[in-house]
Amino acid sequence: MMPTEPELLEDAQNWVSKWPDAVGHTSMLSAFCMADDHWNADCWYVLSDGLADDPMQCLEFIETRIRHQQRTPVIHTVSDTHA
Repeated sequence: MMPTEPELLEDAQNWVSKWPDAVGHTSMLSAFCMADDHWNADCWYVLSDGLADDPMQCLEFIETRIRHQQRTPVIHTVSDTHA
């Protein structure tokens, strides 16, 4: 992680703005499963359109980890929607 500085924020915004428009489905659960190798991370940052196709499955996935006392990182979500 790097400290927040205006030029770093601008670099990040430029990087995200160059992404192609999302098409298809938003499978957040697939992202969680891919990140499964990184449960010891302090936190995850999820970049999303905010329209997950599987929100209840995602909650159940996290709740199951908590119920079994498995490590669960703090999850930050970042969304950039264009109106």
